[in-house]
Amino acid sequence: MTEVKQRHLGGLHVAFLVTRNSSIEPLALARKTLEEQGTIVKVVGERRAPEGASADSPGSADLTFELARADDFDGVLVGGDAQALTHLEGQPDAARLLRGMKKEGKPVVLLDGDTEQQTGEFMALLAERTRDSVRGTPDGLPGAAATGG
Repeated sequence: MTEVKQRHLGGLHVAFLVTRNSSIEPLALARKTLEEQGTIVKVVGERRAPEGASADSPGSADLTFELARADDFDGVLVGGDAQALTHLEGQPDAARLLRGMKKEGKPVVLLDGDTEQQTGEFMALLAERTRDSVRGTPDGLPGAAATGG
C-alpha cells in the first residue's frame, strides 16, 4: 500500500455499511487495516448481532441503520457491489445516513474490487479531511474526531 498506510488515524470513527448479502472478507481486511491505524470501526446494518455474537457474521451489525447518525462517523465504507449500494439507498434509514455523510463532505467508499487499494484510498481521504479539520479549528483538534462525530 502507499505511504498513507503509515499515517495514524487514531480516534476517527468509521462505519461499515452491510446488507444480508455483504461479503465479509473484504470488510474484515479493511477493518484490520483501519484498526491497526487506530480507527474505531462500527458495523452498521439492518439488524444487530445477537447478544454475545460477533458483528462479523453476514447481516449482523454493531448498530442499526435506524440508530446511526452521520455526525457519529468520519467516513463510511460500503461492502459489496453497486447493487448493494442501490439496495442501501432504497432503505430510508440507510439512505438518510448516506445523504448525511455526503452533505457533510465525509468520504463514502464502495469496496467492490481491490480491497487493499480502496482501503488505502479511503484512508487518504480520511487523513486529508482530518488535516483540513485541524487547519479549520481554533484549538487545532480535528473537528469530527474531537467531538466523536
